[in-house]
Amino acid sequence: MAQERRKAPGRMFLLVTGIIMVIFSGLVIILCMLYLPMMGILCGMMGAMEPELVQSLDYIIATNLVWEMLITLGCSALLQMTCGIVGIVCGKKPRAAAVCCWLGASYTGIVLAQSIAFGFFNPFGLLALILPALYLTGAVLNLRQAVRESGVDA
Repeated sequence: MAQERRKAPGRMFLLVTGIIMVIFSGLVIILCMLYLPMMGILCGMMGAMEPELVQSLDYIIATNLVWEMLITLGCSALLQMTCGIVGIVCGKKPRAAAVCCWLGASYTGIVLAQSIAFGFFNPFGLLALILPALYLTGAVLNLRQAVRESGVDA
């Protein structure tokens, strides 16, 4: 166990954050898939709704904001699930740390872009950066160990 820690010091960071990422992204993917039929049901019920509700639903459908958010959330969840699976599988292998670093940086960029694009950039929105930051920390620790093992001066 101690030798494994020395061999891959970021293993636990990648394992724990990877498991959390897979669970949360799975939930988001399920919610995205459930949202599509709900929008269809709402569109089908437009004749039986109050006029104010119909106007607001028309606005939501016409602006495509919901669809854009849904596509962005779905793509983000797929990337998050990929990061989580790669973190779980490659956490013990310092040689694969470059892939984890690239995925972690990509996911961090997407979280920042979502926060800025959809206006969620507030102190609580910064909490969404904690998981990618911990993932990236584990990947960088493993990358440093891989560089040490290879004997290349960085």
